[in-house]
Amino acid sequence: MINYQVGQDNDLNQLREMSEKDILTKSQLEAFLALEPSTSGENDLLDVNDYAALRALYTSTNGENWKNNFGWDFSSETPPPAEVVSDWHGVTVESGRVTKIELNRNNLSGMLPSELGSLSNLQKLRLQSNSLSGTIPSEYGELGNLQDLGLYNNSLSGTLPSWIVSISDLQFLGLSKNSFHGTVPSEYSELSNLRQLGLAQNDLQGTLPSEYGSLSNLQYLYLHESSLSGTLPEEYGELSNLRNLWLHGNSMSGMVPSSIKDLS
Repeated sequence: MINYQVGQDNDLNQLREMSEKDILTKSQLEAFLALEPSTSGENDLLDVNDYAALRALYTSTNGENWKNNFGWDFSSETPPPAEVVSDWHGVTVESGRVTKIELNRNNLSGMLPSELGSLSNLQKLRLQSNSLSGTIPSEYGELGNLQDLGLYNNSLSGTLPSWIVSISDLQFLGLSKNSFHGTVPSEYSELSNLRQLGLAQNDLQGTLPSEYGSLSNLQYLYLHESSLSGTLPEEYGELSNLRNLWLHGNSMSGMVPSSIKDLS
């Protein structure tokens, strides 16, 4: 009780010391008290760069003809509330940022927009089984939080990009069943967190990189139905977590290394 009185007296003393211009009128005070603070974040807008990236994806891949484009609305030049965008088909939003885009089997056509590279909080990008063409923009190498990239079963072309190794947290990389050509990049051995790697059913030539034997977390490796040659590297026997290794439909030769046979 004593503490309360002291505090009250101090407050009154402070009010007396305030100049007239600093004191709120009754109507101003009532208006101030009527304001409801936003504690839930329900009115927070989506990040402006994320909004631009989603717009670019919609425009570049013929969004009007997607199988499901529920919610995707760009009639406003300014971003809508984040909670509104979280209801868009295939989009996950956390704390005002896009973290997942999952639009597989959704009739996307056209080319991948470079603007998706600005989605700095993106963790998962799944656009498989569509009709996407062209190359993968190098700007996607800036997706530092990306863990899951699935672009298989499209019509993407060019060589398999080496810059993918800059996405160091990548755990799933699915690029099978496209029109990529060239060799299997040895650089992908730098993706130490990789658990599944799919590069099958492309026009890939050359030999299997022995460096992949260092991918200690790899569980699934799909390189079947390409034009690979040579032998199976002895180093693959070091893949202690490997569960599936698909190499059929190539032109490989030689014996299966004993180290591979010992894998459980």
